Amino acid sequence: MKTTLFLRRSAAFTMIELALCIAVAGFALVAIIGVLPTGMNAQKRNREETIINADAQYWLEAIRNGSVDLRDLVDYVDIIRITSSNRLTGSYDVTHFAGPRWKTLVGFSPPQNRARFFDDLSPGSAHQGLVSATNIIGLLSQPKVFPHPSGDSRRNLTNEVLAIVRAITGSAIEKPARDPHSANSEAALDFAFKYAMTVELLPYAAFPLDSPDAGRLRNMGNYLYDLKLTFEWPVFFVEGKLRTGQGRRVFRTQVAGNLYQEPNSSRPGDWDYNRRYLRRDEFVTKHP
Repeated sequence: MKTTLFLRRSAAFTMIELALCIAVAGFALVAIIGVLPTGMNAQKRNREETIINADAQYWLEAIRNGSVDLRDLVDYVDIIRITSSNRLTGSYDVTHFAGPRWKTLVGFSPPQNRARFFDDLSPGSAHQGLVSATNIIGLLSQPKVFPHPSGDSRRNLTNEVLAIVRAITGSAIEKPARDPHSANSEAALDFAFKYAMTVELLPYAAFPLDSPDAGRLRNMGNYLYDLKLTFEWPVFFVEGKLRTGQGRRVFRTQVAGNLYQEPNSSRPGDWDYNRRYLRRDEFVTKHP
């Protein structure tokens, strides 16, 4: 009996074919890895712009309405600096810090001892500027230009209001409650997305002033304001100096109402430091 053996050939890739496959996959991975940072940066920019757009609407409405009952604002505003200047005395700063840590981090140095600093979460602080929404909104509502009570135009103040704010919208992990007595709480704030917000509140101006309707237009200027918010981000500090990145957006609106001034009982002589609030339901007719 004759036996026949059949040899079955097994199909497989050769070493050359495997090397070619690895080379093609390597080129594809290099392309993917090269595009990945671009995609991540685009996602980061989109996230930051979404936060800015949402926070801008929040701040516009809060300032327009003189909102003093937003209790959570104290957990988001780190610094408010008001730089005032006129032709006689030059410029000086009124700066509020949310706790001594921020004062150390920023490292503002008083120019010729004319700057005033307030650690507003300190129990012995004479000014409680950042411990309530009432004071925060009152500080942010300082007008861009304010006439001196004496009527001397040389003493009229030009104010620049700057706030360093942690994002109000966004991830909850970036929103720990501020505890001035806890080092861990303050350290956790470093992971939050921050932006610099410049507030400009200007009364409505009508030209020419010698027109037949000048009186009516001046009266309108008493109760109509242009509100401009400029956002710059991200925020970081280099050797105690504030720096911002390339992100920048500007938002504008108009608001009609009375700019109410609340005297500061602890420093009654500081006419330039009194808190102010926009009240949209208050109007008084003034005849020329």
